Amino acid sequence: MIRLVKTFWESTIVDGVDFLTPTKSKIIRAKMLVQFFYLFVFFAVFRVMEGGILQSPFNYMDFLALPDFFRPIWATKWMPVDHWEAAIRAFCGGFFAVSILTSLFWERFAFLRVLTAVFLFVYVGITLSFGRTSHEFHALMLVACMLALLPRQLNDERGAIGLMRVLFGVQTFLLATYASSGIWKYFGFFGQLFRGEISAFSPDAMARSATSNLLNHGSFNISFLYDFVVDHPSFLWSALLVGGYSIELFSMYVIFRPKLFKLWGVGLVMLHVGSVLIVGPTFPWQSMMVLLFIVFGPHSAGFPSVIQEARDGLVKLQQLGKAQDLPVVIYYDGHCLMCNGFLKYLSRFELPETWVISTIQGSRYQQLLTQNEDLNRLDSIVVTTRQQDGTERIRVKASGVIWALTQVHTAFWGLRILRGLSPLVSNIVYDLVAKNRTRVTPDLCPIPPASIRERLDRQEA
Repeated sequence: MIRLVKTFWESTIVDGVDFLTPTKSKIIRAKMLVQFFYLFVFFAVFRVMEGGILQSPFNYMDFLALPDFFRPIWATKWMPVDHWEAAIRAFCGGFFAVSILTSLFWERFAFLRVLTAVFLFVYVGITLSFGRTSHEFHALMLVACMLALLPRQLNDERGAIGLMRVLFGVQTFLLATYASSGIWKYFGFFGQLFRGEISAFSPDAMARSATSNLLNHGSFNISFLYDFVVDHPSFLWSALLVGGYSIELFSMYVIFRPKLFKLWGVGLVMLHVGSVLIVGPTFPWQSMMVLLFIVFGPHSAGFPSVIQEARDGLVKLQQLGKAQDLPVVIYYDGHCLMCNGFLKYLSRFELPETWVISTIQGSRYQQLLTQNEDLNRLDSIVVTTRQQDGTERIRVKASGVIWALTQVHTAFWGLRILRGLSPLVSNIVYDLVAKNRTRVTPDLCPIPPASIRERLDRQEA
């Protein structure tokens, strides 16, 4: 488990730089986001206290009016049904007071963040105790639980790092929930296709989905475009359905790509907007969490970065097949050349003339470390590539290994695609292999083949 956690945090090092490294602007933005979150919690509790309808029976007045329908689940077993009104008043009053105090003093008193998470947890338990399953407040509650893990002190270096990590954990959690939803939707989608049933490819699939929602939730939840969708079946609706599944599914692709956070967050919010207009279900609090922590998160790059990322992607496509002509340096653990399984396997192929193999103990790598200090945290294969525009691309762990293999044989492109979809899983596999590699003393290390010896760094010979 410790190794898994370490691999997760090391995966945040992209191009030699840890994008979680706190800066003054990131810290200010992060604290503002947490402040806005607790203000949202206060607003939600305020609506409950004033009897406002968030989604029945989610408000204070409904709780008092429906004691006979209350069937406590495990999280609410403690509530005395014999004194229902007193228990509800005490709980809602306490929740309201805690939400006010937390919105004002969340940074100073860690126990207030914990209390807010506990009250939200019990509140969700109460709403589920009426026999109706709803996910309306789950995101709000789980984010509150994660923010309860914020360091007690946020103004020193250690606290700033903890703040960045907790918020990245929130971002990861939100993106992972969408990815899991997309996986199950694609699983059901392909299952329907396999069984010959009506699927998302059917022109009336969107109308069926909207009608199902209407039957489950009643006429009060009819969508704005319901009549139009029912009267005008089209494969356009099918494309929108599959597109929505894809946005959710490939959220896992975005987790370690902060340059895409803002774009993907906007896409997820628009997915909810489309759901409200066409199908009917509303997830306003979920959308708020996406806006706060993914679109405006401290690790989210601006739209210019997104545009640059798209341009870089087009350049990569244009350079397919030409990458072998670029200067490449592969850094390995110099304790034993051929005990490194990657280089041993790489020696089977004819390596390009522009490739150099160097050690992480050598002067060339030490110079690289002076410009990319975060690489000091890694015990890993490192592959650097000099781009045509003069910039240097740094790949580590599974990214570096798989990239190099794709340059010597096209059969490895499937691995590169899989690695792109889930960098964390590929790095876990890399670390498991690297942890169990054999180490021997240099004098017992076998002589490498000529294909490797010819590429050894002459500066260290």
